[in-house]
Amino acid sequence: KYPKNSFSLIMGEDNLRSFHKWKNHDAILERCDLFVYPRISTETDDYPMKNHPKVHFIDAPMIEISASFIRNSIKEGKNIRPLLPYEAWKYLDEMNFYR
Repeated sequence: KYPKNSFSLIMGEDNLRSFHKWKNHDAILERCDLFVYPRISTETDDYPMKNHPKVHFIDAPMIEISASFIRNSIKEGKNIRPLLPYEAWKYLDEMNFYR
């Protein structure tokens, strides 16, 4: 649909560990670069796709906030508004996601 545009996929390092099991992961890598945000983990860092030329690790501070953390916090009625861009928070709130 957008042949002149380039796209990237942003994911946490925890998702990269199983990326080779995703449906059409090869097709995704043909079309997109993957930018990987570091995660705090006790697991080994030896896993498939780590050294793929289209996988780029972001040099960013490690923080303990994930999509799972945000979803669970919403379920528990916690205020996650400061953790998200306003438009993302507004959309989640208006749609009553994860409640």
